[in-house]
Amino acid sequence: MNIGDFGDPIFQWTGYHWIQVGLASYCRMSDSLGVFTRLSTYAGWIESTLNSSIIKPSKIYQCDRNASCGCGQNDVELTISSIIGDENAIEHSWPMIVSLQYDNSHICGGTILSSSFILTSAKCASYFNFGHNLTIVAGIHRLSEEVTVSRRIDKVYVHPNYSIVQPNLHDIAIAHLDQPLPLDDIPSIFAKTCVPVNSELPVNEYPEPNSHLVVIGWNYIEYESQMSDMLQQMSIRLLNSEHQLCSSSIIDNNYQFCAGLSNNNKSQRIDYCSGKDD
Repeated sequence: MNIGDFGDPIFQWTGYHWIQVGLASYCRMSDSLGVFTRLSTYAGWIESTLNSSIIKPSKIYQCDRNASCGCGQNDVELTISSIIGDENAIEHSWPMIVSLQYDNSHICGGTILSSSFILTSAKCASYFNFGHNLTIVAGIHRLSEEVTVSRRIDKVYVHPNYSIVQPNLHDIAIAHLDQPLPLDDIPSIFAKTCVPVNSELPVNEYPEPNSHLVVIGWNYIEYESQMSDMLQQMSIRLLNSEHQLCSSSIIDNNYQFCAGLSNNNKSQRIDYCSGKDD
């Protein structure tokens, strides 16, 4: 059982807040790894899309509540272990996470870029392009809890280089909401995600190898044919693109990076999409 929806965000701790460094894109049926879209490469596109579309008007990570993004009402408490796998997140510790839903069923993860825009996977956005009515649910910890804030997606911006021919490359999209989220009215349960800006490192070296990362989402429990009801978190580390488990999966390390469990126990195989351990 592990996290693994397309669009699930992956975060890095900066010392005073969380910054989103990628989102789940490629799933592998064996070995403890996944491939993620590298956000540092797309920071300019994210900013330009928002600017051109908006009318201007068991370690506790102590977040700076004055930060403009990347922090929740409650601090993240993460079990640091090489074998722990996924664990329940503390309520309202990841308020930037949203559930993308079709017919009131969770299909993908996403994060809040602003009151009107959600960052997710291009694969998730394809539901919209096929004519499906997509919504996002924000401010929840359990999928089963009563929904108080839901918004309809009325437009999606898929990265122009994304193609179904190579669906794991440039797998990034921004969804526009029909009504803004009340970020300022309910700051205790909503927060914007931070994305890389002006990194001193080349884009293909950020995050750095062996960086400690955390991936967040509601995972699918295949043997029970249901979603994990409670938001999950999992501590993983970034792997070198030349790693034996990554080299055959990475198309271009300027746009993707590979990450997996911090242990090398190959007996624990993970499918980041279905949440399956073999």
